[in-house]
Amino acid sequence: GAKGSLKEGYYWVGDRAWHFNRFCFDVEGKNLKLNVDTAIADVPFECAAHLKFDDQFCSRIEIKEQTKEGQKDLPFVLVTDWNDQAGFFIQSIEGCLCGLDFAFHRNPKDSFLDRIALAGQLKINGYRLARFLPKSAKAMMEEFEIGRGYELSGNLLLSKTNFEESQFSGYLKGKNFHLMGSVMETLMSEILIHPKAIELSRFNLSDVSGIFSVETIRLTENSDEGWELFIPELAVSDFRPSLLKKIGQYPSRIKPLVIRSLYCHSIRGNLGDAKSFTGKGDLSFINTFKRDYHILDIPLEILGRLGLDMGLLVPVRGELDFVMSGGRIYLTELKGSYSEGKRSQFFLSPIDRSYLDFDGNLNINIKMKQYVLLKVTEPFTLSIGGTFAHPKYGLR
Repeated sequence: GAKGSLKEGYYWVGDRAWHFNRFCFDVEGKNLKLNVDTAIADVPFECAAHLKFDDQFCSRIEIKEQTKEGQKDLPFVLVTDWNDQAGFFIQSIEGCLCGLDFAFHRNPKDSFLDRIALAGQLKINGYRLARFLPKSAKAMMEEFEIGRGYELSGNLLLSKTNFEESQFSGYLKGKNFHLMGSVMETLMSEILIHPKAIELSRFNLSDVSGIFSVETIRLTENSDEGWELFIPELAVSDFRPSLLKKIGQYPSRIKPLVIRSLYCHSIRGNLGDAKSFTGKGDLSFINTFKRDYHILDIPLEILGRLGLDMGLLVPVRGELDFVMSGGRIYLTELKGSYSEGKRSQFFLSPIDRSYLDFDGNLNINIKMKQYVLLKVTEPFTLSIGGTFAHPKYGLR
């Protein structure tokens, strides 16, 4: 037998330098034991491996994240074995590593000499996972603010001859999951993952705030631009923005705006580059007017000065067309939009372009025509600036 250790420091493994705080080995007969302490993305890990070089190679590798969160998790354990029919294979992958919680076991009926087959589940915590991902994948997680509450379940095939042929097929599920800064109720989608492409089909998200459905979502890795997203068609029904549960915030006052239906087509762009996204769509809304509050919290002194009745300034319904380009969503037409009792009609200003951007900034200019006798008879423009969360209003 032989025992030994390496001095603390940096060592090249493959094409990257690893810092080992501890590296001990113990060889006895055909057994090798390794204990290694290292860090990935500044997170400390403790690894223990037991390799058995018999006629049939087998191994057990255990990795434990040395952080407060990691101490609470079950350690990550990978067990491999060998037999004549399948050659080398993975028996099981269990436990937690880098924000992923594995429960995969060998699927013998799909295992062959050239591929390893596993079946099981993987729970995902996007907050913990993001820091370990390559730049383009990290950009995707951050762009969509993908947090916790996701699970993949299905079959994992690992090719022994060509990694590009490996794939995962099954379902993506979400329950009280974090997306775009909100906690959403349920998600169900079929999913197929290849090393350079991900396809989601029959993607359905349902929440108290609305129903979102997409027939297919395709993500493909381009060597130059990172990951490209393509969504042929997206449909939203009965979406009430004020019912979104924002992470870490108290529920906001329920507002009457409901987007009855929204269709968006041909959405494409490169993840991490908001300006590259293009697409177009239309929506119809209703906004039942309540005297005490409504979508447009226009300062009362402006109205008092003009002698306006609040009810004239609130569109109770309408249809909007929009296009996405250069990091903005431009509103191109507002149709069939009236106040209660059709006393005023609303249009988009033909002079000032109306848009909102992906950071929630607003620049919307609405022209109004009145069908009542008022002190103000000229059509005037209502401008909405500021942000989605804190709009600022002006009349001119």
